[in-house]
This record gives sequence, C-alpha cells and structure tokens, in this order.
Amino acid sequence: MMFLIKGVPNVHTTLLSLPLKLVLRPCPPVKDADYKVTISTNKPAVSLLDLFPEFVLDANMANAAGFRCYAGNETPVTVLSSKTSQRYRLQSDNLPSLWLLTKEIEERLHKTHSGGGGGGQQQQQQMSSGLQCSYSSSLPMHEYFSEIETHFHKRNKLQTLSVSRLSNTFSRVIVVYYTGRFLFHVKTTFF
Repeated sequence: MMFLIKGVPNVHTTLLSLPLKLVLRPCPPVKDADYKVTISTNKPAVSLLDLFPEFVLDANMANAAGFRCYAGNETPVTVLSSKTSQRYRLQSDNLPSLWLLTKEIEERLHKTHSGGGGGGQQQQQQMSSGLQCSYSSSLPMHEYFSEIETHFHKRNKLQTLSVSRLSNTFSRVIVVYYTGRFLFHVKTTFF
C-alpha cells in the first residue's frame, strides 16, 4: 500500500497469516502418494484433532487426515500422525502442495508444546517449547529444481506479456497524440 506524507511517497507493508480454514478444506486421506515428507520430533505425537481444532474431523481421523486447497491445485495432502513414534508424515502427488501444511504443523507443534499461549511471538514460542523438528530423508532435489524452473518460466512469460501489453498501449497513446485522432465510442439505445 502506498501513500503520501507531506508529498513524499511512503510504503507500508503488513504481513499476516490467514486462518487455515480459509485456505484448506478437509477431505478423505489418500493412502499412497508420489511425494512424502516425514517430520521427526523429540516430543510425543499430538492427535490431529488437537492440532487442527478448527476443522471438523471424524474421530477416526485422529491419526490421518486429508486436506485440499480451495484455490489452484486440487491435489489432496494427507497428514499422518504416528501412534507409537514421534513422527508426522505428509504426502501428496504434488510437491508444492506440501509446504503450507509442513509449515503449519511445525508452528502448531511449537505452540502446543510451549503451553499454547496465544499472543506470544513465534520465535519465543519455538525457543521455549524445547521442541525440535527434523527431516532426515533426502530431499527430492530434481523435482524441487523442476518446480523452480517452471515458476521462473511462468514469471518470464507474465513479464513479457505485461511489457508487450504496456508497449502496445503506449504506442496507441502516441499515435492518438500525434495524429489528433480521438476515437469516441457512443452507445445509442433505441426505445
């Protein structure tokens, strides 16, 4: 957001997190997927019903839940909580779909193990909780770099289209300015 103070342009930026319920909706968990991320912790596993209280999950979904994003990719992400070990597995057929829930689970685990007090800052909660999250498997680097390359090509295409559109508009303005041809479109309605 840009505004002027005494004629000087200033920029104000605000970073906020939307409630997860506005972004994701529950769906049945998927048993098998192409991409899997296993997060190990040093604290006992928490039920998914406790981690995601804003979602209406069935009682049998205490250790397995599926989520689907409202916008963009409709690929479900399944979250599995281990009953015996201190691990959480996220799996999906789409690699970029995993990031949001991975980040959200880590933040919610820190909040749960630090006493759940709202209003504290995130870094303080992470330090006071004593929770350590780790990922020990190898990262799917080929797929990761492929996603980065796809994103790069899309951004270049968008930038090219924007420049092309702006230059076309600028050319039209120049032609109108120098030729003095102003075209007016009049819409007439007959009764």
